[in-house]
Amino acid sequence: MPPSRDLIIVCCHAVYHGGARGNPHDETTWALQPFQRSHGLKQGEHLTFLKHMEAAFAVVRHDNAPAIVFSGGCTNPKYPHLSEARSYLDAASALSMDNDREVLLEELATDSYQNLVFSIAVFTRKFGHYPSNISVVTHEFKRKRFRDLHAKAICWPEQHFNVMGINPPFSGESISII
Repeated sequence: MPPSRDLIIVCCHAVYHGGARGNPHDETTWALQPFQRSHGLKQGEHLTFLKHMEAAFAVVRHDNAPAIVFSGGCTNPKYPHLSEARSYLDAASALSMDNDREVLLEELATDSYQNLVFSIAVFTRKFGHYPSNISVVTHEFKRKRFRDLHAKAICWPEQHFNVMGINPPFSGESISII
């Protein structure tokens, strides 16, 4: 397979601690912030995080060239040695999403700008060149932040930058791809 030209970044938002044999659909296997947990009619946001991963792997199934980077550092004091990125890889493995496909890990980012910049660095270190196109999988409400601030800050060409926005179901919005 030729070296990857495209990069798909999955921005991580929590720590899954169930391991590769756990059940990522079970909210208790996630270290969620209070606002991310189920309550009333609202489902836990861990289900949205699984949709973020599914979206990235769906793109790869249609075009085998993109490299996937899970991006997120060690953010939870209860799990100081488990990065969000590594935990997402465990969740993907538990659900057989990855199908033995290599997923690169960016394990230092603690905000969305770092998700972008550090993931480009991981991609470049692996393949020896910058990606031609970047797609970021995150919440829809972060679209403007990524397109109007982060991509412009690093002078990334707009026509080679895409955001796949998937919000939690309580927001009333679903997926939007531009």
